[in-house]
Amino acid sequence: MRQLERVAPAGDVTFLFTDIEGSTARWKMYPQDMPERLRRHDELLRAAIERSGGFVFKTVGDEFCAAFPSPDLAIAAAVEAQRLLAAEDWTCVGGLRVRMAVHSGAVSERDGDYFGSTVNRVARLLAAGHGGQILISADAAQGIPPQTLGARELRDLGRHRLKDFPELESIFQLVAPGLPEMFPPLRTVAERPGNLPQHVQALLGRDQDARKLRERIGEHRLVTLAGAGGVGKTALALHAGSEVLETYEDGVWLAELAPVDARAVDSTLAAIFGITSVAGGSIIDALCAQLRTKRALLIVDNCEHVTHAAAAAIAAILRQCVHVRILATSREPLGVEGEHVYRLPVLAIPPESAVTASVVREYGACELFEERARAHVPAFRVTDANAKLVAQICRRLDGIALAIELAAPRLKVLTIEQLAQRLAERFRLLTGGSRTAVPHHQTLRALIAWSYELLSENERVLLRRTALFPGGWTIGAAVEVCAGDTFEEWDILDHLTTLTDKSLIVSDAGETEQRYRMLESTREFALERLDETGERDAVARKQAEYFHALATRADEAWPEVPAASWIAPLDAELDNFRAALTWCSRVDRALALTLFGELEAFWWDAQPVEGKRWIDELRAAVDTQPPSPHSARYWLAGSGIALSLAQEKSAAAMAAKAIDQYEVLGDVHGTAAARRCYGAAQIRLGQIERGEAAASLALEAFRASGNKRLIALALRTLATARILLGDLESASMRYREALALSQALQDERGVQIICGNLAEIEACAGDYDQALLHGKEALEIARARRDWVMVCTLLINVTAYLFALDRLAEARAVAREALNAAGEIQSDIHTVVAIQHLAAVAATCGDAERAARLIGYVDAEYARLENVREPTEAREYERAMNVLGTRLPAADLEVNLCAGALLSAQHAKSEALLT
Repeated sequence: MRQLERVAPAGDVTFLFTDIEGSTARWKMYPQDMPERLRRHDELLRAAIERSGGFVFKTVGDEFCAAFPSPDLAIAAAVEAQRLLAAEDWTCVGGLRVRMAVHSGAVSERDGDYFGSTVNRVARLLAAGHGGQILISADAAQGIPPQTLGARELRDLGRHRLKDFPELESIFQLVAPGLPEMFPPLRTVAERPGNLPQHVQALLGRDQDARKLRERIGEHRLVTLAGAGGVGKTALALHAGSEVLETYEDGVWLAELAPVDARAVDSTLAAIFGITSVAGGSIIDALCAQLRTKRALLIVDNCEHVTHAAAAAIAAILRQCVHVRILATSREPLGVEGEHVYRLPVLAIPPESAVTASVVREYGACELFEERARAHVPAFRVTDANAKLVAQICRRLDGIALAIELAAPRLKVLTIEQLAQRLAERFRLLTGGSRTAVPHHQTLRALIAWSYELLSENERVLLRRTALFPGGWTIGAAVEVCAGDTFEEWDILDHLTTLTDKSLIVSDAGETEQRYRMLESTREFALERLDETGERDAVARKQAEYFHALATRADEAWPEVPAASWIAPLDAELDNFRAALTWCSRVDRALALTLFGELEAFWWDAQPVEGKRWIDELRAAVDTQPPSPHSARYWLAGSGIALSLAQEKSAAAMAAKAIDQYEVLGDVHGTAAARRCYGAAQIRLGQIERGEAAASLALEAFRASGNKRLIALALRTLATARILLGDLESASMRYREALALSQALQDERGVQIICGNLAEIEACAGDYDQALLHGKEALEIARARRDWVMVCTLLINVTAYLFALDRLAEARAVAREALNAAGEIQSDIHTVVAIQHLAAVAATCGDAERAARLIGYVDAEYARLENVREPTEAREYERAMNVLGTRLPAADLEVNLCAGALLSAQHAKSEALLT
């Protein structure tokens, strides 16, 4: 093999990692021989790598880390190394087998070493293999020209998940003459994608139901698990989901609807899959677009209070996503076409004739009662002496799982005889009249009422008041909202502890502090008691004021606090913010506007779709009022949200209203913030000088105030304007100043945006290799953040750089991915640019008429959207038109351009995907 020059490759790099299987054991067993044998191993590996032009940048113990400029060179080195190793005599150390892994991707290089997720991924791929095996990632495999394989073969081992990487990976084994082919299964992570709880409580008394439910899920695309409140629907659904994990390659996903109202159903479902914003269209369509090719099971829990909204969303998913199955839980059927209803009965209860422990334990209700009782009283057992009483209790609880959960802990303070007696007394009072059509539900309410009356007055007050927290609460929230008139702050923790012990609230260990929540049936009961006491509005006001104070503190901290640590606490309280805003919008519009405004940055940075909902909800509160700090902040927040959703016209209009009101109020800071939004919107709309003037005034004010985050935002806005005006030096200077500020603030979103824009500057300067490096770095961050709008934007940019480098096959592949991504986020402008990229590739590759039609469609859409091409797209457009001018007569070119202008969006997309 010819000797190739060995240099450290940069940009897109292919890595070959190797290590010796079982080397630790060999060092222990053969300490005298291993040093010499390892030296020989190193010689053989280094020789094979260097002969193929590889660069060994690191060795750790017996592990080799080498970089290559292309995958074909890496696999050539791997095959030669395995053959050299196989020809060597290793008997003195009990044999020696080396596993190898090859993966390609973009990396950062510093001081002769490489960094980034690409390096981490190849290390995880290596860990999945066995001695003598060569594993190839899909990224590396697609870069191997078929003609270079020769007698070698890439054997598809299927899709697997590597440790620390949530998405499934396609993995191949390189098979070559003279090398072993058969190996044990890969050592990959067995879990599928999804968000099911890691530790689901043991399911007792439901073996037959679990088997039947698994069968129904396999037979029907929609199964609704229906039954009375507290019967155990959620527990069974989660158990069923965990049992069928391996069936769904794209995972089993849980959507909990209990804390949300009907208006938030779609956004709650979408948020599970990382969709928090859409640029046009509905969020449920964006979700369906993402799930369209997925094979997944979606568990939609607690639909009963949002039946119509849940049914509409589920119907849309089933209609558009043919490989997705849904398991819903509800107290009643959803009424969706094709729905199969599985009615969950109560747990099996023993007949009165059952009096021995062995017989009683055979019934699910008694099995659950014993297990839950032992959790609180470890010495408790069902014996022949108490079996009749246990059976009696379970019958009186009607076999309802939640009723048993609430009753069993009472054995800490009551004997089994006392528990049976109290249940009998209580039910005689509550069931003396007519029963409702859902008797188990009535029984559950009776049990909760009984549990409620056993509480002290202070415990009752706390239970009623904390029911106003649909998203759960912390001790601090309970102190601020619930303490004061009845009990003191220091009593709160004691009462929370006793209510947890009595199973009326649930304690969850959060990342930073303990959180508490109620089971939904208990919360509904407690809310009814809160209404009966007439204290609901008073407590709701305290709750709204508490969350307003929380939002205010977050707003004040926003300029300096790292973005992740600033957003996480607000995300945890999203359901509670919704509840507070709902109450305020009905009772106190001024407080609603204030709370909404304090969450301004949270809306546009993390929850733009949710923020848009409240813009619409509160619009009437500002349209008829004179300028005020609250209304001005409303318009400012609305402008930022619109910018996040790529709705520039709306953003400009709302920013203009904010400027007018802040100027009337004499608020310099507010005026500057509104001018920054106005400037950004105008620049995107092509009114560059107008936008730059507004943003410059904003930057001057921000520098005076020292607000680093707003300084960075204004610098980014002005840098964008400079790019569009061709002043690359000034743009780069502004971006790099903004980058330093964003890095200091640990603002990943800001860093991601700036890296993407620095790539654009490099492209404008003609350095497309460097632009590609920056663009892929930004894309990696966006994917990690699940920021799908930015992922789509960056895919489009990367396509342009690949096209400029004449890497047409890669450009086509990335452009197709971008076009599909644009459909998922429902963005017209992203779709148009992706189609232009594919048109440019088609023109260059000789498909001139199709390219001309697509260009005609793109021109018409730019005009309709009143948008302008960015410099990179403008240069690409000019190049494509020049090529078409040489390949088509002027008349034919004009005919095809006009025909393209008449294409529908779907037809244009289909044509583009055929290029």
